[in-house]
Amino acid sequence: MSEAGWSDQGAPVGEAKPAGTPKWVWWVVGLAGCGLVVIVGIVVASVLFVPQVVQRLEVARSGRTMADLIEIETALGEYAIANGGAYPDGLEALVTPDFNGHTFLKVTTIPLDVWGRAYLYEAPSPGNPKPRVYTLGRDGLPGGEGEDADMDNFTLREDG
Repeated sequence: MSEAGWSDQGAPVGEAKPAGTPKWVWWVVGLAGCGLVVIVGIVVASVLFVPQVVQRLEVARSGRTMADLIEIETALGEYAIANGGAYPDGLEALVTPDFNGHTFLKVTTIPLDVWGRAYLYEAPSPGNPKPRVYTLGRDGLPGGEGEDADMDNFTLREDG
C-alpha cells in the first residue's frame, strides 16, 4: 500500500477497482479488425490481379479461335484437293464421313467459337477465289474491337 490511503492499483484503499472492458468485447473488436484487413486485401488483390486474369483469358480465347480457323481452313483445302478443286457449300461436309468413313475435320461436329456460336463460312466465288471462315466475336455483330472484333482466316494470314 502506498501513502495517503491509495492502493498500488490506483484505487482508494478499501474501494474496489472499477471493472475493465470484458474480454469478449476485445475479441469482437479484434475479429472485426481482422475482417477489415481481409476485405482490404481482397479489394487490393482484385484491383491488381483481376485485370491480368481477364487479359490472359482474352488471349486464350483469341488463340483458340485462331487455331479453330486455321484447322477449318486446312480441312477446306484438303476437301478441295479431294474434290477436284471444288469447295463444299457448307462446313458440315467437313465432318460428314465419306464412303471410307474419312472426315476432313477430326471431330464429329463443327467446333463452335469460344462464345458458343457456329463459325461462319463463305464459299469461294468469282470475285473471291478463297473460302472465308470467320466469327463475329463476342457480340455476334459485324465489326467491333477487342473481343467484339471479327476474326477470319484472311486476317490471320495478314497478321501472322
